[in-house]
Amino acid sequence: MFKNDYGDVEYSRRIYQFELEDGKTATKFLLDEYLGMDTIGNVSINLVETILTNVSEVSFGKTAENIKTMCNQEISAQGVWNIVQTVGEKINELEKRKIELNKKGALKGKKEVPVLFQEQDGVWLSIQGKDRPKGKNRKKELKLAVSYTGWKLRPGSKKEYAVIDKTVCASFNSSSHFKKVAEATIAEKYNVDEIETRILNGDGAKWIKATCEDQDIHFELDPFHISQAIIRKVSDQVILRLRWSLLIRNTYLHQSLRRTYPGA
Repeated sequence: MFKNDYGDVEYSRRIYQFELEDGKTATKFLLDEYLGMDTIGNVSINLVETILTNVSEVSFGKTAENIKTMCNQEISAQGVWNIVQTVGEKINELEKRKIELNKKGALKGKKEVPVLFQEQDGVWLSIQGKDRPKGKNRKKELKLAVSYTGWKLRPGSKKEYAVIDKTVCASFNSSSHFKKVAEATIAEKYNVDEIETRILNGDGAKWIKATCEDQDIHFELDPFHISQAIIRKVSDQVILRLRWSLLIRNTYLHQSLRRTYPGA
């Protein structure tokens, strides 16, 4: 039984056992390979994508109900959870493989740029079911990293900018693991030996600053946290107003440079 967005498809196939180079045995379905069947268990990738889109917005139980309504497919909340876990395990395996390749220097991105801009932040998300952290805190931090080569005005807008050549990676793993994933993601796309300057923007969290350790990366606080740091450190109102005026002036100059020299 093969499940997809349009219903169930029944077909028969034979399973073949073969021997690997290390002497271990494995199995595969030759018919699936011939047809190019990309599945998780007996669920098609299209249906998996529909499930993942739903589960990112609603609960496992509600996702199961939505799949029944949209695709006429019977799946339990536990079945939804199992698919999410399987996809997560596959992503984790790919990340580990990418980190290992980067460690060996095997990731050689072809894109060459003199300057690379980076931003990192954490988003706290409510976690469902078995993945929920123990204790009162029911949330977990999703670490995000974005890299880009510059920015330009959005079509039809005079104020809104869009970044150029954006690359994104995210992970719930530890900060040390995330640092390796972020670096491997950049090395996979760019020739890092040709990058002359790298600038990282963030809120000052320790795991974000750790990205700059042992690397020639310039760190800068984002405008909101610059303002917050000034307010926390300066108690004298006269000096505070002076620093505010300097900050506003520098911000204005920075924005003017951005408009004049996009991507500089």
